[in-house]
Amino acid sequence: MGLLEQQLADCLNKEIVVVQNDGKAFKGVLKHYDAEFLLLTETLETSVKEVRWRPVTVPTVQPGAKRKVTTYDPGATVPAGAASQMAVLSSVLINVGGILRIWLWDPRPYESKELGEITAVSF
Repeated sequence: MGLLEQQLADCLNKEIVVVQNDGKAFKGVLKHYDAEFLLLTETLETSVKEVRWRPVTVPTVQPGAKRKVTTYDPGATVPAGAASQMAVLSSVLINVGGILRIWLWDPRPYESKELGEITAVSF
């Protein structure tokens, strides 16, 4: 068993964040893993450039459709018919080869640590 698999064993059925090398990040509950893939459920996604967690959506193929819907923002006004062209994925299978970082999702309020007095040092 490799290092990744040893660490993931402690994360089973816990919420984790997976950052990929393409700039996407996924947050979800780790349900299964092996040397090649992770399975997350209750999944949300974001871009590392604009951290705004959203449901994972993919466009559905509509025969003869010329209009392409690529994103769905639950807070935005969606054009008529657009919602029927999107599928929400609650489970996501992630290829381990595309992962940059994995964190256990444990949000806590930021607590500043006082440094005390800092004196000037000259060399």
